[in-house]
Amino acid sequence: DKGAEPNYITWYQLKIPIRQYEKKIGGIQDFKSIRFMRMFMKGFEDSVVLRFANLQLVRADWRRYLNTLKFPPRVGAPFDPNDDTELVVSTVNINENSKRKPVKYVVPPGFNREIDPTQVGNVQQNEQSLSIAVCDLEKEDARGAFRTLNYDIRNYENLKMFIHAESSNALNGEMVAILRVGTDLENNFYQYEIPLTLTAEGASDPQAIWPAENELNVELEEFYRVKLNRQLNSTDPNGYYSETLANGHKISIIGLPDLSNVRTVLLGVKNSETSTIDKLCGEVWFNEFRLVGFANKGGIAANARMVTKLADLATVTLSGNYQAIGFGAIDKKLNDRNLNELIQYDISSNIELGKFFSQKSGLTIPMFIGYNENIINPKYYPLNPDILLRTAINNAQSSEEKAEIREAAQDFTSRYSLNFTNVKKNRTTASKNKPHFYDIENFNYSFAYQRIFRRNQIIEMNDVKTYKSSLGYNFTSKAKPWEPFKKMIKGKKWTIIKDFNLGLVPSNFNIRLDVDRRYSELQNRDNDNFKSIVPVLYDKTFRIGRVYGWKWNIARSLSVNYAATANSWVEEPFGELNTQEKRDTMWRNFASLGKLNDFNQTINANYSLPLRKIKLLDWVTVTTKYSASYQWRNAPPSNTELGNTIQNSRAIGANGNLNFISLYNKVPFLQKVNRPPPKKEKTVEKDEKDDDDKVKNEKPKEKQISAGTRGFFKLLMMVKQAQMNVTLTDGTTLPGFTKVMDYVGQNFKHNTPGFPFILGSQDEGFRYDIANNGFLTTDSNQNTRFMQLNAVDLNGSATLEPFKAFRINVTFNKRKSLNTSSNFRYDEGSNGFIDIGLTEAGTFSTSFGSWATMFDKLDRDNYSSEAYDQFKNNRYIIAQRLQAQEFGSEAYSERFSDSVGIIDASTGYPRGFDRTHQDVLLYSFISAYSGKNSDAVTLNPFKKIPVPNWRLTYNGLAQLDMFKKKFSNISISHAYSSTLSMGSFFRPLEYGQDTIGENGNLTTKYGFQSGVSIIERLAPLLGIDITTKEGLTFKLEYKSDRNLQLNMRNLQMVEVRNKEYVIGGGFRTTGVRLPIKFKGNRVVLKNDLNIRFDFTFRDGITIVRNIETDQFNATGGIRTINIRPSIDYKINDVLNCRLFYNRNVNEPVTSNSYPSALTDFGVTLRYTMQ
Repeated sequence: DKGAEPNYITWYQLKIPIRQYEKKIGGIQDFKSIRFMRMFMKGFEDSVVLRFANLQLVRADWRRYLNTLKFPPRVGAPFDPNDDTELVVSTVNINENSKRKPVKYVVPPGFNREIDPTQVGNVQQNEQSLSIAVCDLEKEDARGAFRTLNYDIRNYENLKMFIHAESSNALNGEMVAILRVGTDLENNFYQYEIPLTLTAEGASDPQAIWPAENELNVELEEFYRVKLNRQLNSTDPNGYYSETLANGHKISIIGLPDLSNVRTVLLGVKNSETSTIDKLCGEVWFNEFRLVGFANKGGIAANARMVTKLADLATVTLSGNYQAIGFGAIDKKLNDRNLNELIQYDISSNIELGKFFSQKSGLTIPMFIGYNENIINPKYYPLNPDILLRTAINNAQSSEEKAEIREAAQDFTSRYSLNFTNVKKNRTTASKNKPHFYDIENFNYSFAYQRIFRRNQIIEMNDVKTYKSSLGYNFTSKAKPWEPFKKMIKGKKWTIIKDFNLGLVPSNFNIRLDVDRRYSELQNRDNDNFKSIVPVLYDKTFRIGRVYGWKWNIARSLSVNYAATANSWVEEPFGELNTQEKRDTMWRNFASLGKLNDFNQTINANYSLPLRKIKLLDWVTVTTKYSASYQWRNAPPSNTELGNTIQNSRAIGANGNLNFISLYNKVPFLQKVNRPPPKKEKTVEKDEKDDDDKVKNEKPKEKQISAGTRGFFKLLMMVKQAQMNVTLTDGTTLPGFTKVMDYVGQNFKHNTPGFPFILGSQDEGFRYDIANNGFLTTDSNQNTRFMQLNAVDLNGSATLEPFKAFRINVTFNKRKSLNTSSNFRYDEGSNGFIDIGLTEAGTFSTSFGSWATMFDKLDRDNYSSEAYDQFKNNRYIIAQRLQAQEFGSEAYSERFSDSVGIIDASTGYPRGFDRTHQDVLLYSFISAYSGKNSDAVTLNPFKKIPVPNWRLTYNGLAQLDMFKKKFSNISISHAYSSTLSMGSFFRPLEYGQDTIGENGNLTTKYGFQSGVSIIERLAPLLGIDITTKEGLTFKLEYKSDRNLQLNMRNLQMVEVRNKEYVIGGGFRTTGVRLPIKFKGNRVVLKNDLNIRFDFTFRDGITIVRNIETDQFNATGGIRTINIRPSIDYKINDVLNCRLFYNRNVNEPVTSNSYPSALTDFGVTLRYTMQ
């Protein structure tokens, strides 16, 4: 009614519990992805006008508990479907409910409302309580609300809370407040029940509204007492048990609740078992739920350490640490203090037993012996973490049980160590004998023993023993190489023959035998019955490692290194080695060096060509290397039928270095040009009486080269140095090999896999030869793939200097890797081995020349560019060339016309190569962005010659007379780099079958998973650095980069462009006089003062072009302005002060993000510790 009085307007508050829905429609599973909400009302007989106030999603800390609260817990449905009990969980507060009826809300007695510091004036904060209202609650039934926690409350004494109760139909004591606290609310919790005294209607006295009879004030010790009484009086130590206290309150327990890990708490209302009404209605308020009283007991701690040095014989170290329960640092919280008593002590000694022998013996026998214990005595019983350990011990039935509890609760660890490290006999100065390979000094020995014993509440015994032993041999020969022509040839012309030499014996030989054994016994503790015997678990590993190596300098320019490792394991009988038969079996296996697990060897050869000994070629340096590795891996013990795995690899490399300066200096005139011109002599007046004979004896002065002539020839000799490195890397992995190796990776009985394979051979038919000889497994479960790797790396550089201080560095590189793999296994149908799923995949990158389109203009309106348009136009010509190459039609002359070749009418392109063909896109892309004509670009990018990148630097301006008085440095720089990359390409399985796909395209030789990219940088296009002699600096740079990514799968090209302007300046000086005075004197900054200002502007954009639809979109990019002035002052050698200001402004190109600006400024003091 529009004319209704305000008192007759009714507002309805609707609370919809979303988890208690009536039905669900469709396949919705949860509430993780709610896209919309719709509300509607029905059932009205007439029109109605509603006012909609507010719709909120509410999630309080206290939530309705939906499971049953009947105690003891019962098995069955949480609630009876026909149950009509009403439950409302809400809050009552002083601001909204101070005039509430029938009972107004007041603050509990003894508490005052705090002043809100955020408000103007003395405004008090709101104060509220949790309200749980029920109606039609049946007898012995309960309802409540819960919240999750994660608290350790053992260090507190009391749990307190104010409770108010009111009801329209109950009597005093019939409504019961319940508290559940524990690990969970169903199986492990304490429950506390308080019969409530009801507040009469209209009461206003806080003592009547919050009666003392309703106050929860329970000592936590009561919970512990009830738990211990259950252990003594109940047959089920984890079952339901309850006690009624003298004040009528009731404590119940079920399971093993733990007050050290309180995860949840519940407050609720119960209709008492003795109630006179069957349907209870009422409301209970809970307020000031709190922990009171600290068990604040401190502890002590002490550390002690003593080191005793017994001359040069030994060092003895004693240390100890004790920390009592309750100890903690000053800044530690109460719950962070020690809950355990910690006792640690350690005794160790380093002894040189070699001192017991004479110095002439040369013996060194370093020994280490140590023992330590770590004892942790907990305050609480680990099996019942809220019961004190001493209480659990006192409640034990017998002295034997008390001792078992005390020992089991203690965490005890002991460690004993005995080591002998590098025991050997050293060569003494008194010995005049030459070293021989059989000398005892070539041997060394090490031994280590450690035993760790541990027991605690979970582990009854864990005894771990480790034995490590090593016997090594190392001999270095000092034999001189054989030089047969050294004394026969005297002149320098035949140096290459004169210096011929051979090393007749290896220069070094080493071998080492390592033994590593670990023996562990583990027995877990049965905490339900200490007297029960738990089986002991054994963990044993026994490994033997052999290391071989030698180095042979066959000549001064040729050296060969060999290194090999063989790892094996010794089989031990099952269980404890408690019989002589078991021990004999283990030692027999040890004597045979165990069962080989894996073998690895590497051979490296390095050779330097003796070009320096040839006068005409001594400006050339060429070094070569060959590296071969071989690996044999044993099959898993559980699947020996799958065979072993053999693997090899090789790397062949050559490095050449051309020193052109040495070449030029072979010509006397050019050598004179390369020498710096002589300094001008100062004019000195001569005495007219100088001796005429002295003048006659003076040699005529050498004619000097003019500056022009010198500059001309230096320009011709601009190439100073060049270097090139080529590396070929190959590798093969063959699984399923059935033979076991003997020595150096070879099985001599069957002569397999052969020394060529061991030395790195990469024969493509190797796997077939091994299979035909019956050395591969025929098991059908062998699914490990055969693999062959081939990679080529080419790197080069050159240094040019057209004139003084102008240097040009040119670099180029190229890398290609190809990985071939297949499942090479036995096929019953063909009665032989075949390749299943043969694939080829690889990567390719090369230095590239795309400078022709580097400054290609970008239309900011439609994001088009000439290079991209040329890319699209190139596709038809490239398609014609590819068709001519593939099908062998009439030879390609200068240019195809539309009539030449077979044209697909549906696409208008040559058949098999439409505008979306991968090869068509690839070569059109390379042609367009390299600036080359489409009829001249190579159709095989892997054979493309790498295009050099360069870097130019000129530092000569500061040496000119017009600048050198004012400037100490003027540097001009420029750099360009571009790289063409094919991140991952592969050969399709159907290639070579003239397969035409659904789109009419012929299958390409290679597919490109990650596309093709060109990354180009001008860093910088122009850079200028200037430093004056007065301390001023100036910097100016312009940088630009472009990243082109062609994705041939989704027919997109992504272009990222960035340009950057950098302007910077600075001033460094000392002795600055400030315009301020201190004690009457001007302040002078005597130390270094550095003032800088840097400005950077960066503009970037990311464009995505759809090749098929010609849609261009800017998807990213940002314009950034950065301003960074700063002042640094060095106060002294260790203290530096810096005043700075940074301003960073970002303006995005797209609307996907917002413009932003960040400013930070301040003062930094840096102190350097010395």
